[in-house]
Amino acid sequence: MPLTLSASIKTRIESGGLGLQAFRDVLPEGNAANAAPKPPYCIIHEGIAVTPTGDNPYDKSYVAAKIEMVQIDLVQDWFDPVLKNADPPQSKLKEDPTLTNGLIALLDGCVLSPFGTNNTRVWGCKVFGKAMRLFDRDANQVRDSITLMIERDTV
Repeated sequence: MPLTLSASIKTRIESGGLGLQAFRDVLPEGNAANAAPKPPYCIIHEGIAVTPTGDNPYDKSYVAAKIEMVQIDLVQDWFDPVLKNADPPQSKLKEDPTLTNGLIALLDGCVLSPFGTNNTRVWGCKVFGKAMRLFDRDANQVRDSITLMIERDTV
């Protein structure tokens, strides 16, 4: 069983058939034994905002669930770096324009695994929005940010 909400989301993304790896907060650095992961991959940022649900959010004894906002950054190579550095330079788009929509479809309305030592239940996962695409010309990458609203137990 996953220990964190991020691990539960990671399990969903990596088993979704899109060929994506997912990481919590930061991309692991490469070392002599292992190279750093190559795009496409996802970075999961959990706990951006947590709000109680229920009719009376001020009565802590009444609140049965929380809504937690999570951001997922999908990082892809923009152009094929081999062709970009060719002589003469050529440009071939390496980014998969359908991957973002595939990730949204995979996560919107999905059932996530319970997580944590208390077996915290996830009641719902809803895609709240997709932010503007960000380009990093130096790193030759494009980043799509997807915001999720996760309704889960308070434990």
